[in-house]
Amino acid sequence: MGKKMSGKRMKIRIYPPPKQAKYHRSRLELTERNFIKLTHHHSATFNAALQRFVSESDRNLELSYGQVKQEKCLLRIHISKAKSKHPESYHLTNSSTGIQLSASAEQGLYRGLMSLKQILQQSGRDLPYFEISDEPDFKHRGIMLDNSRTKVPSIKTLKHLIDRFADLKYNQLQLYTEHTFAFSQHPTVWANASPYTAMDMMEIHQYCQSRYIELVPNLNCFGHFERWLRHPDYKAYAECPEGFIHPVDQSQVPFGSTLKPNRKSLNLLNELYAEYLPLFESQHFNVGGDEPWELGKGWSAERANRKVPPKFISILC
Repeated sequence: MGKKMSGKRMKIRIYPPPKQAKYHRSRLELTERNFIKLTHHHSATFNAALQRFVSESDRNLELSYGQVKQEKCLLRIHISKAKSKHPESYHLTNSSTGIQLSASAEQGLYRGLMSLKQILQQSGRDLPYFEISDEPDFKHRGIMLDNSRTKVPSIKTLKHLIDRFADLKYNQLQLYTEHTFAFSQHPTVWANASPYTAMDMMEIHQYCQSRYIELVPNLNCFGHFERWLRHPDYKAYAECPEGFIHPVDQSQVPFGSTLKPNRKSLNLLNELYAEYLPLFESQHFNVGGDEPWELGKGWSAERANRKVPPKFISILC
C-alpha cells in the first residue's frame, strides 16, 4: 500500500534528465520488496546486466520468473508490444503495485535500469510514486578518451570509466590511439607506451558490448603521426623528416608529424588497419586525419604549389 508524504514533493534527480518525469506525494514502502519479476526470455547480455544490477544493490534482491506476491515485488520488467520510435526508449512507473519497467527492446530496458539504479541510490525505506518516460535526443552519444598523450588507463580503470559511461547512457566509446596499440611489426613505436594488446581490445570490446556501448575504432593518421615519425626507422614516411616550424607557436619541432601523401604511406596504413580493425564490430571508424601542420611544405610542396596557391597553404593547415 502507498502512504502520503507530508511537506514538499520529493523530486528525484536523474542524469541525463528524462524527457518526462512526474512525481507524486504517495510513497511506496520498499522494506519487504526484494523480488524482480521477469515476464520475457532475455538475451545473455541483458541477463548479465540484470545480475550486475542485483549484485550492486544493497537491497538483497532476487530474480524470478515465478508467481511473486505483489507485496514482495519491487520491480516488474517486460517487453512492450507497442512500437517505439527509438529502441532505447523506456517507461518507468512506481505505484502501489511496485515499480514497472517496460520498453520495446532490451536496449531500452537497460537504459531504464540505469535510471532506476540512480533512483534507488537516492531512496531509503520508501520511494515516491512516479511516472517516467524517456528516449534519447541523439542516436549516437559518444565519448572519446585520449590515451595517447597522457597516461594509458589500466584495464581496471578503463572498465570503471565504462561503467560510469553506461550509467550516463552513452552508447559509443572511442579510444583515441596514435601509438598505444601493440602492432606486431612495430614494437619500436609502442615499446615505452604501455599499449593495449589485441587481447586487451577484445576484453574492452566485450565489456562495452555487455553495457550496450559500441566500441568504435579510432586510429589517428596523416597528421598527429609524430609518435611514429620521431623514430629513425619511420623518418622516411614524413612530409618534413627533419622537422618543421609549428604554425601555432612558431616553435621548432625536431621531427615530422605528418605522413607524406604517397603510396608508401598508404601501404603502411593499410597494414595497420588490417591488424587493428578486425578487433571491432562497429561499422564506424575514426581515422582522425586532423592537423597535418606541415602538409605542402616539405615532400609535397611542389605539387601543392601547382594545385593550390601558396597563400592558401597556411590557411588549409
